Amino acid sequence: LYINCCEIEDDDFFEISKSLKGNDKLTKFSACYNKIEDEGLFEFANFLKRNMSIKKVFLDGNNFTEQGLLAILPNLHKNTSVEKLSFDTFE
Repeated sequence: LYINCCEIEDDDFFEISKSLKGNDKLTKFSACYNKIEDEGLFEFANFLKRNMSIKKVFLDGNNFTEQGLLAILPNLHKNTSVEKLSFDTFE
């Protein structure tokens, strides 16, 4: 799923992440260069915890901080399918 450069904000990203929870076919997810901040990553962290098919995640060029990443990183211990997580930010 590629949703790059769509001006997605936290509320939108929350809904997208929530709607993907049951998807076990998704292997690549890219939401680069949007307006996602820390709040938007919290629901995405729950998605990562439950989705064991995802292999690559790209979140480059958003506005989250270390706090947002800290929500994601513990879930990667539970999800061993993720091979790549890219998150260069503007901040």
